[in-house]
Amino acid sequence: MKRVKPVFGVLETTLACNLRCRHCGSSAGAPAQGELSDAEVEGVLCQFADLGTVLMAFTGGEPLLRRNVLGLARTVRDLGMELSFLTNGVAVNERIAREIARLEPAAVSVSIDGIGATHDAFRGVDGSFGRAVNALKLLDAAGAPHCMITTVVKSNIGELERIKELALELDVWTWQIQAGIPIGRLGADEVLAPRQVLEVLDFIRSSRAECRGRVEVVPADCMGYYCEPPERDVAWKGCNAGLCLMSVTSTGNVKGCLSMPDSCVEGNVRERTLREIWEDENAFAYNRSFDANAMKGACRDCEHLGNCRGGCKSAMFALTGGANENPLCQRSVIKNLCTQ
Repeated sequence: MKRVKPVFGVLETTLACNLRCRHCGSSAGAPAQGELSDAEVEGVLCQFADLGTVLMAFTGGEPLLRRNVLGLARTVRDLGMELSFLTNGVAVNERIAREIARLEPAAVSVSIDGIGATHDAFRGVDGSFGRAVNALKLLDAAGAPHCMITTVVKSNIGELERIKELALELDVWTWQIQAGIPIGRLGADEVLAPRQVLEVLDFIRSSRAECRGRVEVVPADCMGYYCEPPERDVAWKGCNAGLCLMSVTSTGNVKGCLSMPDSCVEGNVRERTLREIWEDENAFAYNRSFDANAMKGACRDCEHLGNCRGGCKSAMFALTGGANENPLCQRSVIKNLCTQ
């Protein structure tokens, strides 16, 4: 599989978090032992820039809980890279919103996983919904590109319409909808049932048409793919992990995507440079050495397999224990339902 430079970089700034979300893939809470120092992070950012990275995403934990995170964000911009944040919004106040806006980020995404008490229960802290909505308003007022992300599981799928109304009310730039996968704290009992996957994909398509010109509604990489009618403007071209995406955890471990299991750690920045890891011919084998013959189920006989390569690798690992079939693909769901 041909790889290019790591166009997209992701940095887990810290594992510290001020919420206790039940779907958290990182099981975040306290900072991890031995997190990278500011000097080490700056070195990592320089290495990303040297490799040709265009966009750096700051995530966590809660990225805004990292001391000097905005200083590190300025380093990203000084190095000529674009910047984005993924935050729960709780730590955003008027001052922070203004400082983020001054950095001219490509996107600042705030998670909204329900309305009112549903979001609070999902996030494990009362009042978190109000803080998240306020964060979006403050970011908008400061001129930052404010976006929403919703993780859908069985307990909140019924609130998608109300969340859409909120997205329109807040005039967000984009609203990304993703299916929860069983990593970290999320149990398998909360994962969407097959017919619910189809329901969410139908909702995404209808909402894209309804909200066009006001809010861009997009599916996350973990679901959909070659649907009819299409659920995304650009046809899915396969998982980017290890091909043009590289991620670093708060302790310096390197993965293609942060959602991949620890068995997919390719090295640590304290032991090898990012270039050494990226250019290692044996690294990221699950994607770079993709074997279509190893696929199973609906994926194996799909005419789009050459482009799709089974969809999101993180979802396949989490839902099937390996890269063999993607249960969040509409085509896979329909075929499996028809054979029951």
